[in-house]
Amino acid sequence: MARLLTRTSVVLSLAAVPLFLSATNAFAAGIHHGDDYGYNVGNTVYACDNERDGNGVYVEYWGEGSTHGQVWDGNGSEAGCGSASVPSLRSFQVCEDHSGCSGRVYV
Repeated sequence: MARLLTRTSVVLSLAAVPLFLSATNAFAAGIHHGDDYGYNVGNTVYACDNERDGNGVYVEYWGEGSTHGQVWDGNGSEAGCGSASVPSLRSFQVCEDHSGCSGRVYV
């Protein structure tokens, strides 16, 4: 009986590993460009303008295949960020008009 319980617990432990690994994609990654920043939670990407300098802020993102686009923080430096759902998010960077972009973050 003890042998059966040990085998069962090993099998259940190994079965949980893929669940843990797939859940890690939900954790956020982020990057700054000055005080502006972009981040993701799962497959949602956010663009946040945190500077009152008149420059627009956006996140440029890439996913699987030809998935590529931008999400802007449409309200400038006011509270709140712009967001978009990207089904196969793989990487992103935060950019500021007239000031360039950060490096890419891979998720």
